[in-house]
Amino acid sequence: MPFTGIYVSLGGLWGVLWTDLFQFVLKMAIVIAVAWYGVARGWRNAAVAREIGGQTEVWLGPHAQ
Repeated sequence: MPFTGIYVSLGGLWGVLWTDLFQFVLKMAIVIAVAWYGVARGWRNAAVAREIGGQTEVWLGPHAQ
């Protein structure tokens, strides 16, 4: 808590605002990249399964309808 108080008193609320904005942009970029990778990986796995004649449906668990 002392670090936060010193940071706010030196940078003011504008400093906090810019820090929050930077963190938001960074985290959103990472989330989008991970989602993109996951979807691409899923499509690639389905294509490989189709080529070898395997199952292409996604298993959602034993209780899924």
